[in-house]
Amino acid sequence: MSPHYSSHRSALNAFGAEALDRAAHRRDEPEFLQATQASALELLLNGEQMIAGTPGGEHLYFCATATRPELLSQRWYLGEREGQHYFARVLSDADEVPSDVQWLDLRSAALGLPAFESGLAAFARGLQFWHSRTQFCGLCGYGTVSEHAGHRRRCVNIQCQAQHFPRTDPAIIVAVEFEQRILLGRQSSWPPTRFSTLAGFVEPGESLEQAVAREVFEEAGAKILESNYVSSQPWPFPASLMLGFTAQAQSAEVRVGDELEDARYFSVDEFETEIKAKRLRLSPPVSISYRLIEQWYQTYSQRSLAELLASKREL
Repeated sequence: MSPHYSSHRSALNAFGAEALDRAAHRRDEPEFLQATQASALELLLNGEQMIAGTPGGEHLYFCATATRPELLSQRWYLGEREGQHYFARVLSDADEVPSDVQWLDLRSAALGLPAFESGLAAFARGLQFWHSRTQFCGLCGYGTVSEHAGHRRRCVNIQCQAQHFPRTDPAIIVAVEFEQRILLGRQSSWPPTRFSTLAGFVEPGESLEQAVAREVFEEAGAKILESNYVSSQPWPFPASLMLGFTAQAQSAEVRVGDELEDARYFSVDEFETEIKAKRLRLSPPVSISYRLIEQWYQTYSQRSLAELLASKREL
């Protein structure tokens, strides 16, 4: 894959390499769904929104849907890859799973899972969250039922029958630069010394570029000259889509807003010094923030961020 195209860069982000045919046009075909169960694999999630993994946590744990065909109405069809169909559902009291199944937190397990499995888990986790929050109709208050293979919920009130669909909240995340320096900020709730790129949700009636300029100014008092899209990342914590940008600031002026505890520009030399001195900690590689910082560092240093962080651990 060439990293020069946004679709290829997005596939390098955690949860972004799903490579799954979702077959959305077949979700209302009972015969198709019934037939796929004979050889489909099923991913289980529990009530704590943890995902079933193998004992070592290096892979997802799948069971065969053929063992419980009566559960078709409770399953969410995820899609097909290379002839293999995948479903997901919430664990029930009647399920028997091996005692060595490990329940994985998606955020911490993502980097240990193969890219395809990571994307599949994020898809299932996003559906689980949406189902848990849409048990009742937002229009009339009646209960809702799952349909369309788990991708739609319908109000049971005969006078309403509103249809509800999974929602994703768009959020921008941006590596702001000025004269080859990068602007990083930290929130007071984060672990000590952790800094990240700036981010925030897109508001109604706002373009992505307008959201970049607004959020950067609100959080750090920096004014943006221009911004450019880089890549995207599904972020099911709980239901976001992160849209990564780079941006050029008008000046090095920083004025920390209410949302941040600190914000400052780092040159390449300052960045390396603070990393090696363990006074600067980055977001983990599961986050698109890491990728944006990695791109900035490699562009202006011609060196690898992974190697820099490895050298810090050796000190």
